[in-house]
Amino acid sequence: LPDAMTPRLLLLAQLCLLVHSSLDESALFVRVLSPANLAYTYEIIPAQFGPPLDAYQHTHRGVQLFAATIDESCNGLQDDMTGGVVIMPRGECTFIEKMANAEAAGALFALVTEVNSSSSATVSMTRGDLDVSINIPSAWIAGTSGHRLHRFLSYNNEPVIVDIPINGTDIAILFDKAPWEIW
Repeated sequence: LPDAMTPRLLLLAQLCLLVHSSLDESALFVRVLSPANLAYTYEIIPAQFGPPLDAYQHTHRGVQLFAATIDESCNGLQDDMTGGVVIMPRGECTFIEKMANAEAAGALFALVTEVNSSSSATVSMTRGDLDVSINIPSAWIAGTSGHRLHRFLSYNNEPVIVDIPINGTDIAILFDKAPWEIW
């Protein structure tokens, strides 16, 4: 290697070590594979009910992401979402009701977001008072990222293909994160 490259490579190696040491091994992500304009890795926060994602060893690869309206999320999803992931807006009913409807529609995984906001705030998805068994994993995705994904699906016919959940031990995830998400 030319001598001029050595300091840059050392700096890059130090940066990679610093970033890797700050990775939270319990962090989880959804990776959008296509379309290209959404192809980033987005952080998700597991719900406090349903199958625990820290023990959830299966990543669903190459599955379709569907969008549901607030009405559908609370009153039953009209579309067959078998084998896919659904993203739903927060509000009007409990998280448990949304997950039960997603499960009934055949979804493998469900995401909830604040679609009327560009907020990066996080929400703790708790069970509430309903005693309903939920057998699919679910998670919160921050409003900015969730809003972009939900909006794209609501206004385009192009499918969104994802891998979910992805654990946070791969340093490559950080180089794939959506530029609007906080590092």
